[in-house]
Amino acid sequence: MLKPVSAASPTVCNPARSLVQSSLEKLPPFSPILRRLLANISVNDDKLSLATVGNLIEHDALTAGKILGIANSALYSRGQRITSVAQAVSRLGANRLRNVILALSVNRIWGSIQAPDNFSISRFNQHALAVATAADLLCQKLSPEFTESAFVAGLFHDIGELLLVNLFPVEYATLLEHVALEGEELEHCETALFGTTHAEVSAEACAYWQLPDEVQTAVRYHVQPENGPSMPLSRVVNGADRYANAYGYSLMDWPYPDEALHRTLDDLGIGDEEIMTDFVQQLTVLRAVA
Repeated sequence: MLKPVSAASPTVCNPARSLVQSSLEKLPPFSPILRRLLANISVNDDKLSLATVGNLIEHDALTAGKILGIANSALYSRGQRITSVAQAVSRLGANRLRNVILALSVNRIWGSIQAPDNFSISRFNQHALAVATAADLLCQKLSPEFTESAFVAGLFHDIGELLLVNLFPVEYATLLEHVALEGEELEHCETALFGTTHAEVSAEACAYWQLPDEVQTAVRYHVQPENGPSMPLSRVVNGADRYANAYGYSLMDWPYPDEALHRTLDDLGIGDEEIMTDFVQQLTVLRAVA
């Protein structure tokens, strides 16, 4: 039987917020370039200064090298090799550049977390990238008005799990064992143990970082979008999560039937096989450099 941890006491007004503040203090601070990009998630491409972003990239050798690698990949190069950050920034464009840097930056932070044996940081990383990529592609089809927010919502949708693991590694390991053995819903067990769910913690982390309201809402209700306000992005992230799981990028090592991929697209009203090709191509590029 799961025993509640003290940090989730009923006397805590908002256990998710309390947990977020405690956990984020343990993580390395965001880099200047990531802080700037997070502050401009909802800014239109024509208002985001690519020159300024390019200048920040040039002062981060590791990021600069990876951005050049992506710009020169087969997906974006069209056979024309470039050697400067300015050219790479121009080739990728604001939205793609923003997504790539977000993925690269947060992966560095996640890599610093010590997790229990039954929680794989590498698997978490691959799942987050897959959901972010799928959310970006699905949003272009379903809700293009939220395209700027889709990738980051997908990237951070499960960040609450990582924060809980960071604070309570032993307790979360026990929770995962309980879920695997008893077949209970993860969110039900999280509530019993911590007084909140990883989705709530994820949303509070997005609020802490002052991400747009639509990102916070999509993350908060990504498990059950029908329980939240009518928000197309919540449905997109939920679909992207299921799509990534079905493709083999699940956070837990659980099998999914082969037809789950097509069923996910059918549920969303999408029958476009091109999404599958784009998903593989874009995720392959990100995985190569992340």
